[in-house]
Amino acid sequence: MTELPTYPPMLCKNGDESMLGDHRMILQRKYDGSRVMVYKQGDSVRLIGRSFKNDFAPMYPVITEAVKRLPCKECILDAELTFFKGDLDVFVTALATDETKAQYEVQLVVFDALYTDEVGSLINSPLCDRLDYLRKFLQQFDGPIKLALTIEDPKQHQETYQQIISCGGEGVVLKDCYSPYVPGKRAHWFKVKKAQTTECVVMGVTQGTGVRAETFGALILGQYDQQGRLQPIANCSGFTQAELQEMHALIGTLPEGSYPHIKKFRGEVQKLLEPTLVVEVEFMARTNSQKLRFPRFIRFRGDKKPEECQLPGEDA
Repeated sequence: MTELPTYPPMLCKNGDESMLGDHRMILQRKYDGSRVMVYKQGDSVRLIGRSFKNDFAPMYPVITEAVKRLPCKECILDAELTFFKGDLDVFVTALATDETKAQYEVQLVVFDALYTDEVGSLINSPLCDRLDYLRKFLQQFDGPIKLALTIEDPKQHQETYQQIISCGGEGVVLKDCYSPYVPGKRAHWFKVKKAQTTECVVMGVTQGTGVRAETFGALILGQYDQQGRLQPIANCSGFTQAELQEMHALIGTLPEGSYPHIKKFRGEVQKLLEPTLVVEVEFMARTNSQKLRFPRFIRFRGDKKPEECQLPGEDA
């Protein structure tokens, strides 16, 4: 049996609410889970995380067995391994302990189909055709695998978005209905959230003062420019005392880094780090020089690679 091709997942650009209602766009709910590419070949199932570091299939036997029952011999699907409490998706890392996972219902929410043995490769087909096929593919399936909430009527975009936000959901993704699937690239898909978020590389930490003298002051955050150089874009705090202690312990284990192209950092630098740690932050806006205004730490993003953290307009 020929090995299936391995695809990195297609990525999103940042969008905004003004794009809701665009007649070219299909809306899908944004789920706050762990992105996985699903590969089925007979009874062989892989659930590959976006960083390619993990195959989650052995950790989720219920999902794995459900994938085996899909109506095909082979397939490649783009999906989110998602935990639910009632109808609300709750962020729980896919590497969580069994005790933590037992508190939620885990489902595989499918956004897209890239290949099945029935029709062959779908990546060059328009999204609207891929979704039509995916609906038929899953319509008779009974199990913990479902199609993502998908709204094709642009007149329903705004109402659907507001309902998702009011129920505590993260937001939506708007996708050009005529676009192909472009593995590993930011093209044709736009995430729309109530607050802007982005992922950054931790370049170092500043010196703490007062109650933080024994830990650190703020994270020095950066994103890559077009020349592949990390540029500092914010000093970020906003973490709890527990998060502060966790970060302090983690940072103490990380190797020191050097950024000779940066003449001066904002604040007194305590330690510069090699670009290995990625965090997600929320912010109000960007300045003309691409600095973040009022950034606030949200969480670590171990599922993202540092090189994915790019300045706007620097996407490949």
